[in-house]
Amino acid sequence: MTSRDRTSYHIDILTERRRLLMREAYHLSGSHPVNRPGYVTQQLCLQALASEDSELVELARNWLGNLPAPQLLPRWTTARENPALLRVLAGHTPGVPGHPAGVSAVAVTPDGTHIVSGGHDGMVRVWDLESGAAVGEPLEAHLSDISHEVCSVAVTPDGTRIVGAGGGGARLWELNGGAEVGWLDHTDAALVRSVAVTYDGSRVVTGSFDGMVRVWDLATGSLVGEPLAIHTSEVGGVHSVAVTPDGTGIVTGGDYGVRVWDLATGSLVGGAALGKPRPRHRYQIGSVTVTPDGTRIVSGGNDGVRVWDADSGAAVYGPFTGPADPADGGVRWVALTPDGTRVIGGSYDGMVRVWDLATGSLVGEPLVGHPGTDWSGCCVAVTPDGTRIVSGSDDGKLRVWALDSRGSAAEPRHTDVPMRRPPGHTYVSSVAVTPDGTRVVSGGDGVRVWRLDNGVPLLSMFLRVVLDSHIWPPLLGISHPRRVVSVAVTPDGTRVISGSDDATMQVWDLGSGEAVGERLIGHRFAVRAVAVTPDGLRIVSGEGGVRVWDRDRDLDSGDLVGELLDRLPAAEQQHGSLRVWDFVGSGDARGKPLVGHTDAAVGALALTPDGRRIVTGEDHTVRVWDLDRGTSLGKPLIGHTGEVTSVSVTSDGTRVVSGSRDTTVRVWDLDRGTSLGKPLIGHTGEVTSVSVTSDGTRVVSGSRDTTVRVWDLHDGTCILQAVLLDPITAVALGTAGLIVAGDSSGSLWTFRLFD
Repeated sequence: MTSRDRTSYHIDILTERRRLLMREAYHLSGSHPVNRPGYVTQQLCLQALASEDSELVELARNWLGNLPAPQLLPRWTTARENPALLRVLAGHTPGVPGHPAGVSAVAVTPDGTHIVSGGHDGMVRVWDLESGAAVGEPLEAHLSDISHEVCSVAVTPDGTRIVGAGGGGARLWELNGGAEVGWLDHTDAALVRSVAVTYDGSRVVTGSFDGMVRVWDLATGSLVGEPLAIHTSEVGGVHSVAVTPDGTGIVTGGDYGVRVWDLATGSLVGGAALGKPRPRHRYQIGSVTVTPDGTRIVSGGNDGVRVWDADSGAAVYGPFTGPADPADGGVRWVALTPDGTRVIGGSYDGMVRVWDLATGSLVGEPLVGHPGTDWSGCCVAVTPDGTRIVSGSDDGKLRVWALDSRGSAAEPRHTDVPMRRPPGHTYVSSVAVTPDGTRVVSGGDGVRVWRLDNGVPLLSMFLRVVLDSHIWPPLLGISHPRRVVSVAVTPDGTRVISGSDDATMQVWDLGSGEAVGERLIGHRFAVRAVAVTPDGLRIVSGEGGVRVWDRDRDLDSGDLVGELLDRLPAAEQQHGSLRVWDFVGSGDARGKPLVGHTDAAVGALALTPDGRRIVTGEDHTVRVWDLDRGTSLGKPLIGHTGEVTSVSVTSDGTRVVSGSRDTTVRVWDLDRGTSLGKPLIGHTGEVTSVSVTSDGTRVVSGSRDTTVRVWDLHDGTCILQAVLLDPITAVALGTAGLIVAGDSSGSLWTFRLFD
């Protein structure tokens, strides 16, 4: 290597480190910044482990070891630094499952210097695209009580005004200074879902939940003409509006169809195919846009992306998708590059994809960073020069991605390894370690298995994860069209059991990765917890209740004996009930449903080591059940003030540890049904997962406050911790003190409890 080459190499390294520092600064300026000694160093070090710079990885490990508080040192991580990711901006309130928040809409100013974002928190924010800094104070939309969400944002062509739409209407502000300058009142409309501005800046077009499209005079704020009754409100009304480049037409998407209307007269144009519309999407349309030359309309829906001829209304092609199944990752948002050659799609699986408009083929790899969500998906916008994509999601963050001249994700200028990391999850919901401690099973968008060879140095292990850790492609197929929310491994380590939010379970062969038998059908809601009895013959699963399934004693076949017959009347199947099934022979339900928990589904479940008792939790209580008799044992264990999210039993079967949304961890005497000592206090967010060490002396907890903590059960003190980058969703313990944690971004982190 010549002197000039060495200089260029070091410049590249320094550039990458500067980019890393700038990108991760959002941890210090987000909605909940952390003030803790060594926090900045720790955040940068942890993110460095996801880089492809071996020198930086080694430095990070040394820095972590010198932090002031006792730290859990990461052994390796599946977190990836995507070379196309330029910056992460945080300001909107992040969401949690079942409680949407985060970024709901995004736009870029015509000059490409600023980002405008709208959130489920009812706020509109302006950002400097180059520096990532927030510009001014957040703009409060003052939307109606019907919905506080800002569903759509737009910027006028001259770049002077912002329009934010949501419940009850749309509000206008000056971009410079944030002064409010107008309110477009939709008194009779429940929710304004979409807003667009004509190219001459004279009109604002809104589409609402009531199926109406309204045109407004931007200067006066008055309604122009009568509202257009376009789409039926029974299926959500108008989801998206766009204006044709010549300013004469309005394109709308809603009840499975795309329609084009004359802006001046309000009459339907574009032919019967678009008007009726046939062919059409199989599911609701979330977004529409028009190519710069006005010849094509692009629509995104739960079945993918479709392209239409704007003149005839004929379908050109589609749908083209990225997700394996429409129900698992439909396209919520579409945008076009300024030259009209690329389609950018934001999906419910959290990924951003780029397609070639002419061929419908996927360009490059999906951009992974946002967690997948079921309620709003990922919103996207493109800068006017076509070099950047801006995306937002329910994690409360905006991400800025680079596009190269070919319209695909930009590749790094320098890398220390010859290949990119294999794709991982977009969200980890559950983790389990095989009994021999050699593999980790993770559930999220599918089921994945990762190698865990003990004793391998951090850097070598990290590189092995890069090159050889993903044993097979995700176990998706047709078995779970929705997200996998729980996983368990049989005691002999040959089978994986997964539970999904499609209300089914699936048995997998751990050696081949093949599905064993048909899906197990019987639940009515998401299967939020699964466990296997110590003899490996029965599966226990929880949702609105708990079911116990007997497996064939011939574990090689993996077949189930009999057929599950749900004989319980629908009126008796309620959230919080516990059910035990005899799955031998007839498959009849034995006894009455076990009703105890209230107000919520059973999502915390564990078995005692002798396999005779089930421990459950979900409302504010922990309950114990006799597995064979199906009866409740003793009174509920009361102490938590929030829903119980996770339970774990000590290896001697005498104690139960529970984690809760009240941010605490509690320890209980299983036989006496009493609380042992005071609650373990330290987390500042919901405790999502707990696991007890095999010797019963320590408990590991994970929380949405991004920390993993290790507690001494003798005195209740926190003895070790790791502050990670994203909310922790699952923790598990393996042999020899191995800790595995999964987070909301789809990453796995492994730690050694004892070095």
